[in-house]
Amino acid sequence: MYISGINMHRTLSTLRPASSIFQSATRHSPGKLVRLCAKPTVRGSPASFSNLTRSFSSSPVRRNEEDDALMRPTLESLKGTTFSYSHFAHETLIILSLQGDGAASEELLVRNIMVTDRLEYEEAVKVFSEIEKENKEYKQFLEYPYLATIGGVGAAGAISLPLVFHLPTAKWFNERFVTMEYPHSSDLDTMFEVGSWTWNWMEPAMGTISFILIAAQFMKAQMQNIGISSATDKFFNKRSEYLAKQFPQYSSKIIMQYSRSVKMLD
Repeated sequence: MYISGINMHRTLSTLRPASSIFQSATRHSPGKLVRLCAKPTVRGSPASFSNLTRSFSSSPVRRNEEDDALMRPTLESLKGTTFSYSHFAHETLIILSLQGDGAASEELLVRNIMVTDRLEYEEAVKVFSEIEKENKEYKQFLEYPYLATIGGVGAAGAISLPLVFHLPTAKWFNERFVTMEYPHSSDLDTMFEVGSWTWNWMEPAMGTISFILIAAQFMKAQMQNIGISSATDKFFNKRSEYLAKQFPQYSSKIIMQYSRSVKMLD
């Protein structure tokens, strides 16, 4: 005779030792083998110890991975989904445009042209191309100072390495601009010894330049705190105002937002 199972809630409530359980079972089945099945019933429903152990040992990471797999899109769910800005809702484009999305600003302007000029989408895109061209041609020479600054700073950073660590370059610079006494030849055997010598005149210049840059960054931060626009912000504001005046028939807010979203070199 086999015992089909032991109610787990009864076992947990009584907390009887295994010997008493075995004696109780053999009392009802004397002289016969008593076997405790590995599938106890929990409140009347069968559950295996392996499943019970798995439920307690499963990690949160594994459960998160399973939940992530269930939330992933399928090919069937993506059928008919659009990935073009021209298919986005008007409210979505407004939100994206305010967040600085240039493509959304372009699409809003095209739709404004459609409504204002009573044109279909393809014709409105042609009108937008004229606005885009006018926006790019606005005072293109203003980008030259930025390009010159990028080139100058990059060249200064590259030149500073041989001026500090390269002995022939350091000697040439010293003879023409510094005229400092040379150390003993044994003190110039390595590039680091050369750097210790050249640092006597390079440190004041490089330290002063670094402090000027830090002060400029702090000054710019305080200007932003009190609402003073930088030179770059003024450029974008002037360009957007100019473009709105060139095309007054369209919404000034939409056309100015579009102009601000276009970078100088776009």
